Amino acid sequence: MVAPLERELDQFSTKAVWAIQENFCVIIFDIDYFKLVNDTYGHSVGDEVLQHLAQRLQRQLRKETAAYRYGGEEFVVLLTETTLTEAIDVAERLRQAIRAEPMKTSAGEINITASFGIAQQNSTHDGNAWDVLQRADRALDEAKRQGRDRVKTL
Repeated sequence: MVAPLERELDQFSTKAVWAIQENFCVIIFDIDYFKLVNDTYGHSVGDEVLQHLAQRLQRQLRKETAAYRYGGEEFVVLLTETTLTEAIDVAERLRQAIRAEPMKTSAGEINITASFGIAQQNSTHDGNAWDVLQRADRALDEAKRQGRDRVKTL
């Protein structure tokens, strides 16, 4: 689903849209130790985990909220007309939903957690939506450095 994300970020970045966009936040998250899941159970079980995760994600988000798979085990959620505080609440709700119950797979139940990074549009620092995504990615890296299974902002 990377292509739709690229189109969406490019659309947000057009001058006309960027000038009027307010309270735009990006959440990026990935599954903690997903490589270990693939190495232990195989890529087909890893794919099952990703499918279950996507279903949980859909159940937790509003229908109009854009969410995308971004890379191997990373996901991006784009929130328009959302304050940073509201974005933190969304990310925390997602984090809790992911860890609340094990993923049921053909190899049995697997407990997973996820780390989250969030950034809000800042007109003095961000030239486009890609800049916001990059800052959210740096916040994700910080969440991992601080022990994983947490939400960090930047």
